Amino acid sequence: MTLVEESGEPPRTTSVRRRVYTASGRLLYDNTWYSSYRGEDRLVRVGTKPKAKPKKKIGPSGPSGPTGPAGVIPPP
Repeated sequence: MTLVEESGEPPRTTSVRRRVYTASGRLLYDNTWYSSYRGEDRLVRVGTKPKAKPKKKIGPSGPSGPTGPAGVIPPP
C-alpha cells in the first residue's frame, strides 16, 4: 500500500526589478531583488497489508500434544 500524505513543493526562485525614471525620462535607479525558497518534502507512506492474526494450534502440536507443557510424549 502506498499513500501520499502531503504532496510537498519544489524549491522556487523569484526576482523583482524596479526602474525609476526622472520626470524627463532619464533612468535614475535600476534595482533587482532576488528571493529563493526551500522546497518541502513529499510525505509518502509505504507499507503492506495488515498482518493476519496467528491461528491457535490444536492437536498434536498444541498445548496437550507430544510437545506440550511437560515436553514428553505420553505412552500409548
